[in-house]
Amino acid sequence: MFFIRVGKKAVDERLTVVALEIDGEVEVVNPYIAQTSDGSFELNNANAFAHGVYTAKSYKSLYRNIWKSWDVMIEKASKYKATIDYKVGKGDADLEFSIAGQTVAVDFSDKDTSGTFAIGEFDLAIGRQTLNLKPADADKLESLGIAVEKIVLAPAK
Repeated sequence: MFFIRVGKKAVDERLTVVALEIDGEVEVVNPYIAQTSDGSFELNNANAFAHGVYTAKSYKSLYRNIWKSWDVMIEKASKYKATIDYKVGKGDADLEFSIAGQTVAVDFSDKDTSGTFAIGEFDLAIGRQTLNLKPADADKLESLGIAVEKIVLAPAK
C-alpha cells in the first residue's frame, strides 16, 4: 500500500492535479458492498456511486440528470426485499429501481413527507449485482423533490 502526501495548502484554490506515474501493472480494485451478518445491505449516499452532473445541491437529493448505483456482493441466491427510506419536499418524484435485469417504477407523488416504502422483491443470483436508482425522466434539470435516506436490501422472509 502506498500513500501520497500533499501539502496543506493547494497551489491553486480552484484546480489541483496530482499526477502519478507507475511502472509495472496496476491492480484496480472494484469495490462492492458486502452483506451484513443478517444477510442484508444498507445502501446510502455515503456508499453510492453518483452518475451524471453532480453538484453540492445533490448530496442527498436526486436531480433528474443524476442517478446513483451500488455494487453489492450476493453470497446466497435468494429472493430479496427492497425498501427505501425517504423524505419528500416540493416536486414530483418518479424513480426507477433496477437490479439483475428487474426494474420497478417507484412513484412518490402521493407519498407523505417522509417514511419507508416497500419497493418490491427481487430474485438475485450469487455474485456481484449492480443496483440502480434513476429518475424516470432524466431530460429535465430540476430537483425531484426527494431525499433518499437509505435503501435496505434484505432476504425476503
